[in-house]
Amino acid sequence: MATSVLKASLSLGICAALALGRVQAATTDWKHYAGGYGKTITYKWADVESASYADNVDNAAVRWNTFAGSPVLAFDSSHSANTYQVGNQNFGYTWYGLYTPYTNFWGRVTSFLIQINVYQLMLDGCDMAAVESSMAHEMGHAFALGDLEDGPQLMSHGRNRDTTLGPQDGDQTGVKSIWK
Repeated sequence: MATSVLKASLSLGICAALALGRVQAATTDWKHYAGGYGKTITYKWADVESASYADNVDNAAVRWNTFAGSPVLAFDSSHSANTYQVGNQNFGYTWYGLYTPYTNFWGRVTSFLIQINVYQLMLDGCDMAAVESSMAHEMGHAFALGDLEDGPQLMSHGRNRDTTLGPQDGDQTGVKSIWK
């Protein structure tokens, strides 16, 4: 009798652990990125051409700031050490966006540069919404989220850049887990 109760309890425990693992895997579709800046980021444009994309950049920030329970904040500040560069110039690379953290002697990120390669986005048939999607993705790195290979998340390389403009459920779970 005690053996069958023990087996039943053990089976129930294993099933519960497997179910919990499935639920957890479905809700933690994110990776931590050690080069993140912090839970509050400021930014300013680097040049005159980048200023013409200010609405796209501000919209990306608003999407991070306004999802339910958002622990992060991004805003424009002319005094910021963090800059963004958006332009139609050919950067000579096939990337859409690039987040470059700058660190101090101790390895702490003290500032960053975000570059959006509009030339490559348009060359690949994306529309202007992709500028906002790419900026929001790169801001995700500043909030310490890593890249995902595939899926519907903003931090995924395989997302639709014309329709995935802000953080999705997995991205939101990620920043909430990092910045409790």
